[in-house]
Amino acid sequence: MSFSDLGTIASIIGTITSIISLAVSIWVLLELRDIRNVSKLRVRGPGIIRELGQCASNLSSFLNEFEDTLPQIDDELATVKAKLKYLRRSLPSDTKASVKRWLKSIERCEITLDNKDGIRRIYVEMNQVLEEVKDHQKEIRSGV
Repeated sequence: MSFSDLGTIASIIGTITSIISLAVSIWVLLELRDIRNVSKLRVRGPGIIRELGQCASNLSSFLNEFEDTLPQIDDELATVKAKLKYLRRSLPSDTKASVKRWLKSIERCEITLDNKDGIRRIYVEMNQVLEEVKDHQKEIRSGV
């Protein structure tokens, strides 16, 4: 075996080691992102979930007096959208997809006197998404 053969073998080993190192680095970065998202959700999640619950309660009462509260419904939905857009970044992919679908349904919905059923549907979807987020929050607290 000559020195050129040893150099070739060392080069191949170095290349393989570099590729493995790149893969490990990418895996570590992804894990760190997940840990950061979980910690953000653990810290800010309960407060945001409480605020979203209050928004849902407000929407429910606004729907009972629908004709007189259209501007408040629009304002409340805007608040909910902002909170969910922030929260969405910290959620796992399945819950994130539900939030994304719900946000799209808000954007498509027109807040008019003729669309009480559409707004009520958004309220129901909001409660479903809120329950998913609460369940995820419980999983985080229990360490699952």
